[in-house]
Amino acid sequence: MPITLVAAQQKISKSGSGATLETDDSAAGTYVELAANRIFLRLDLGTPATNAFAPGTEPAIGLNIDLVANTFSATNGVQGALTAGQVTAAHNAIVNLLNALENFAINNGVVSGTQVPRT
Repeated sequence: MPITLVAAQQKISKSGSGATLETDDSAAGTYVELAANRIFLRLDLGTPATNAFAPGTEPAIGLNIDLVANTFSATNGVQGALTAGQVTAAHNAIVNLLNALENFAINNGVVSGTQVPRT
């Protein structure tokens, strides 16, 4: 389910004649990565469609979470500090997701082998 943006963060693209071309009123995580004690999340702006998300033409927002320094920064200039609990929750969520997807790949013949769970 995408994030419904507050009005101040919605992007409306208009043509030269003033006609609305696109209204990006939502954001959705479209890419996530865990590497070197860092979580990266790409948030695309767009509109929700029937059980889907349609990315718009606005630039995506990149969110970096540093799991060692307990900080985050985003490509839109937002940054801050995180509590140990927030970092643990983010870490556990991404680890559980990656473990589940790796098991899916093994169980459906995408790759052969034994998954060693991340911790």
